[in-house]
Amino acid sequence: SGRAAATAAAATIAAASRDPAAWPEFLRDGEGQRWYPGCLADLGVPKPPERDPESKQALQREKYNALLKENRKRQKQQEQQERAKARAADPQRREDDRTSSDPSRSAEDQEKFMLARRARKDQEREQEFAAFRQRVVNAPTMVLDGEWGPAMNLKELESSVNQLCLCFARNLEADTPVNMVMTGLRPGTRYLEEVQRIFLRGMDKPVTIVGDPYIDLFPRERLVYLSPDAEEDATDLDFCDPEVIFVMGLVADHGRVSGGAARQAAVQ
Repeated sequence: SGRAAATAAAATIAAASRDPAAWPEFLRDGEGQRWYPGCLADLGVPKPPERDPESKQALQREKYNALLKENRKRQKQQEQQERAKARAADPQRREDDRTSSDPSRSAEDQEKFMLARRARKDQEREQEFAAFRQRVVNAPTMVLDGEWGPAMNLKELESSVNQLCLCFARNLEADTPVNMVMTGLRPGTRYLEEVQRIFLRGMDKPVTIVGDPYIDLFPRERLVYLSPDAEEDATDLDFCDPEVIFVMGLVADHGRVSGGAARQAAVQ
């Protein structure tokens, strides 16, 4: 009877773990949550620790961020100087600058001018993305798994998104780019909100974003999960094979969930 009671208790716990309402609060992130094999609730991912703003590490980080902010300010000034040189060499931009600073221009005309310039910049950006989308039509797919958002605190989340922005920029410039797909970003998730706030800002983007987990979107036999905890060496993989779908977990956890990606891949 004791063994039966233990089995029943285990079944109750397992059933509760499949009910999102019974999950820890930090895992109840975003809309439309559900249990599936390999989800964070199934893996038992621990709650991320909150940062102590008075700790030695936090104070060092604050000092580092101040230096980084100053470096970015200098870099921005340098970029502005370079853009000024580019405008000086572009007749159309010289005319724009002359007319935009014309004190005789009315407020209505000034607004029309600014709207026209913004529309021209948006068109240039759309043309850039259209050309990029053509380049990745037959390219390999790289899935960026955003389901790991609840496993990170806010600072780790920001770090992960900053790395993601760099990844997008490098992929745009690459000679052989990949087709990037971000999965697991349901409406209301912290990760999606952070991505929109820092990078996308409502404009077109060089990545496809979906809310469903990647195991619901792609055939499992085509998936290859890239993880530092993997037992196999990735040097033998053909990263140019369009039939292979590579998966990377978007997590900056400093080793707290070490092996989590490998366990997720094994379960799924």
